[in-house]
Amino acid sequence: MDTKMSRKVNPRSMRRENRRIVLRHLIESGPKTRLSISRYTGLAHSVIWRIVNELQDEGYIEEKGTVRRGKRRATLYGPSSNYVSSLIFNVEVKKTVFAIGKIDGSWDVIDTFETEKSFEKFVYEVKNRLRNVNKKYKTGSFSTKLVFSIPGIVKKSESIVVKAPNIGWKNVDFGTAFEGLGMDVIVGNDADFSLLSEAFFSKDIRKKENVFFLYFGQGVGGGILRKGEIVWGEAFSAGEVGHVRLGIDDGKEVEDYLSIIKLIDSIESVHKLPGETPLEKFKAIKEIWKNNDPMLKPLLSEFAENIALLLRNVIYTLNPGAIVLGGIVTGIWETFGEFIENMLKRDVDEFLLDSTIIRDSTFRDVPSSLPGCNVVAIQRILKEI
Repeated sequence: MDTKMSRKVNPRSMRRENRRIVLRHLIESGPKTRLSISRYTGLAHSVIWRIVNELQDEGYIEEKGTVRRGKRRATLYGPSSNYVSSLIFNVEVKKTVFAIGKIDGSWDVIDTFETEKSFEKFVYEVKNRLRNVNKKYKTGSFSTKLVFSIPGIVKKSESIVVKAPNIGWKNVDFGTAFEGLGMDVIVGNDADFSLLSEAFFSKDIRKKENVFFLYFGQGVGGGILRKGEIVWGEAFSAGEVGHVRLGIDDGKEVEDYLSIIKLIDSIESVHKLPGETPLEKFKAIKEIWKNNDPMLKPLLSEFAENIALLLRNVIYTLNPGAIVLGGIVTGIWETFGEFIENMLKRDVDEFLLDSTIIRDSTFRDVPSSLPGCNVVAIQRILKEI
């Protein structure tokens, strides 16, 4: 008697997987015809027809116009612009950005408010905004996720912020604080979420086995992507390069050298920068660097040298295929890249440097972690459909 159990294909599981494949393809690639979807997925046209109808009936996708196919016109289908996938709170040390994420990968910034050091006051501010937004957007019926990006160490499986030192939070339980709202609560580190957004939207990152994200903010963070998955570490702090020391004697950490806020404060001690936000002030810093300001160039050169030293350590430690720079400001590599690259060429083995792409984040107008929050929500929804 054959003791081996026969392995039968579960039609229900296959059906759900096919739905995921189709919806993810439309999110990543944009509107497509049924025929195009069939060719991409390899699924029969009849199967695609049924899946498209189901996803449309359930509100995940909608008609996006038509395209000519010979003498006929074929309908284009894409993710619904009304499907709210996430309510996002992108928490920074000084301010929090509140945004609405859509299933098509887009987002709308709704509001910003001062980040409360008291977690109880922060919870109050969040709930107050949720009450208002629920009146305008359809959030409950579409499995909307409530997502928080945090500049600190997060125990993701339990929605607990273990430590956010620059805010003063320690062992705060987001899951308990926001239970009863009818939404899954997702909490993650800002650098990790930034990495996920790059992997989701950027083909060059998806092709790399190892990727590192260097996040610049009030402090400095880092995230590691390995074969498309975030490396969390045993205590959920993998990639936290902000606490690495560049020297032994002075006891200073990377955050002391590379904090964008500290850089801005140092410059403004001798030269007032235009603008209100760090993003606006950093635009002025770019011009100062470009114009070789004799008074401030040494300060900025030291900042760039410290980036080069940190990247050298990352390259030798992780041997990543790509390093992405981003955070609350944009254009760090665009500004200092040539200077940093020349330093790296003198101090890093050529074969290592040649195998590593270094570039700025894809996202220019918002912190890179914000779209990452929506990516996490979309990934959760894809698992559920």
